[in-house]
Amino acid sequence: MAHKKIGLSYYTTDTDWEFKVKVFKAKYKLTGIGFITELWKAAYKDDGYYLKFGNDEKLLFCSENDLSESVFDEMLSFAFVKEIFNKPMFEKYNILTSSGIQKRYIEASRKRSSICLDARYLLINPETPKWSSLKIEISGIDSSGSSVSGAGAGMIDSVPESGDPASRRTQKKRNEKKGKANTPTYGSGAEPILPEPETDLIGELLEIFSGEYELNRQMMFETLNTGKERKAIGKLLSTYKAKNKSSPKTIEETKNDFRKYFKACLMITDNWYRENMSPGLIVNKFNEIKTILSRKNNNGAGNNNKPGATVEGIVGAIGKAFNIIGSARHNG
Repeated sequence: MAHKKIGLSYYTTDTDWEFKVKVFKAKYKLTGIGFITELWKAAYKDDGYYLKFGNDEKLLFCSENDLSESVFDEMLSFAFVKEIFNKPMFEKYNILTSSGIQKRYIEASRKRSSICLDARYLLINPETPKWSSLKIEISGIDSSGSSVSGAGAGMIDSVPESGDPASRRTQKKRNEKKGKANTPTYGSGAEPILPEPETDLIGELLEIFSGEYELNRQMMFETLNTGKERKAIGKLLSTYKAKNKSSPKTIEETKNDFRKYFKACLMITDNWYRENMSPGLIVNKFNEIKTILSRKNNNGAGNNNKPGATVEGIVGAIGKAFNIIGSARHNG
């Protein structure tokens, strides 16, 4: 049986730090930012929404990052003070986590079919991301203190309710609304006709770009401003749909075309483009990139007469869709 991946391969971050992180950086400079981001990375990579952290993990972390244990203890204490990590969770379970880590983990898991969260470690009331069919299973300890696990833990609506009556009413309305949205209708036969889940195509295309970036650069694409990159891909998608209006493409054809297009853009050899390539740059420099891709398709590209920087079929599949004019001939 294949092992089900729990952690993340990459995670997003904003261009501007939260105020509490800015304060931490002001106190500990770049060493402090490195300390925080390395712990975040380890949490997302392993268990996804928390990091098991005992004495052995502390020893390894200090050794790998050239930190003394006293400096580590000092920075971790201040991180607790600024609520970058949750101190009660660390004291009770020896884990490092926060509400922000948990929210970002769920958002990053939106394309998965399901994830399982331990109720003991939760600092949030988890909700399925918009346009996602993700099922959030809860295991661990329920509100009465009884142990629960597996299917008995239920789905997302089994999260222990808040003691605040207003919060319970809000959650009840949310659950009722979710139940109505997922209620099946029936046709002439006995089988229910389930509503078709809506797809966050822009989000999927951003993930495709990130995947191609990682393959091409051998490093993760750091999404500094997710909203900006989503907006850029939205513009590209609008252009693509307009060019294919007379013969609309399926979602899979669209994703395949964008994958080829992103791969072509990422293979541009100009140093400035390589260092700055992103969906936002593709939109801002759309005509220039179109010219580069067209020229590379016609004449080949790169040093030593290597083949052009685009992939097989880029002119036919992408050139037409994005109005990139050129011959399908490749040198080499």
